Amino acid sequence: MTDDLHPPVTASKPFDRYAAMAVLGAALGLLGSFPALFFSTLSVFLKPISEEYGWGRAQTAGTIVMANLGIAFGALIVGRLIDRFGVRRVIPVSALLMAICMGAMGLLPNHPGLMALVSFAIGLVGVGTTPLGYLTVLPRYFDKRLGLAFGLAMVGLGLGTVIMPMLAQQLISSQGWRSAYMSLGAVAVAMACVAMAMLFAAGAGKQHEMSSAKSHVLEQGLRLGEALRDGRFWLLLLCVLGVSAAALGFSVHGVSIMTDRGVEPATAARIAGLAAIGVLVGRLFGGALMDVLAAKWVAFASFALGATGIWIFAADTTQAMALLTLAAFLASFAIGAEGDFIPLAVRRYFGLKSFGAIYGVLFFAYATGGVLGPVAMGLIFDKTGDYRSVLYVFALVCGLSSLAVLLLGRYRFSAEQSR
Repeated sequence: MTDDLHPPVTASKPFDRYAAMAVLGAALGLLGSFPALFFSTLSVFLKPISEEYGWGRAQTAGTIVMANLGIAFGALIVGRLIDRFGVRRVIPVSALLMAICMGAMGLLPNHPGLMALVSFAIGLVGVGTTPLGYLTVLPRYFDKRLGLAFGLAMVGLGLGTVIMPMLAQQLISSQGWRSAYMSLGAVAVAMACVAMAMLFAAGAGKQHEMSSAKSHVLEQGLRLGEALRDGRFWLLLLCVLGVSAAALGFSVHGVSIMTDRGVEPATAARIAGLAAIGVLVGRLFGGALMDVLAAKWVAFASFALGATGIWIFAADTTQAMALLTLAAFLASFAIGAEGDFIPLAVRRYFGLKSFGAIYGVLFFAYATGGVLGPVAMGLIFDKTGDYRSVLYVFALVCGLSSLAVLLLGRYRFSAEQSR
């Protein structure tokens, strides 16, 4: 189904300002999305919440990352809703409900069950603000340069993962963690309003003409049921799950890992913010490279770099800021490249017919990894008092995933001669 935010794929033009507006709108939306505002700030909120409530880190991480479980289940629904109704009816409602739930986090008593429930709700209603929502717009404007379009849009998310943890730390220092969550909820609404204004302007602008050579593109592809019977789909899902668990688990506990080893909290937060540039670089350059090289080769290199970064963190004993920053950068690079790789793999291996639904199932795996990874790290820490063993395991998982992704083979749906 098409709507004013889903114009048909068109022939190449020297410059299409409406397509450019769509990319900018998606980038701005992702700057204030669930991954930027909530997930990337978990590492900063983890200690203040656990100290106030007297919870262990596994319990604290487990309650907060229930949001990722909400994202996982929400992705199974929202992907289908976007295919049917379009993003203009999904994203605004999602952003508003997410902001309300984030504000509610600051009002909770010392009750892990309530925090887990509200966290779950944040993810469930906020899934429309994730790449699953905003990136679904772009295949309607781009094909040959789809990887670059994804990468440029994901720069917004990369910037968000750099800016929002530092903003959250400032808010916590000045207001406390409760008020900080309320302030971040307000940011979510403001950024969604700006993003949707750009997307509506792009969709309501000059009508794109559908050429006979391109009109069939929107209907090409596998249905969800057909994709579920394809071995490559399950291979892709396992790779996404493994890398997500390793990289996002590391991301949530990164600041705690450093402060446990004697790094000052402000320095650890600064390293986390600088390392998040790896997410930005991975998304921008990873996406652009996927237009030139087969996506599996880019994913192979990115996941291998992520494995290297996590391994360095496990083995390091020097606590040198430069080495820790490099290692965190490499681990974050894997997160960034994976964000582009998933939707591009859906487009190239499964087509556009059920793009939202198939992307939603893979996003379910990505979000599930974001629950399992942080909880596993918290459990290991609470039992052993150290993160090293689980970091070594996660480095191995990333390394194996980098090799497994090479088995995906050739594209089924190659790029059309369009943007």
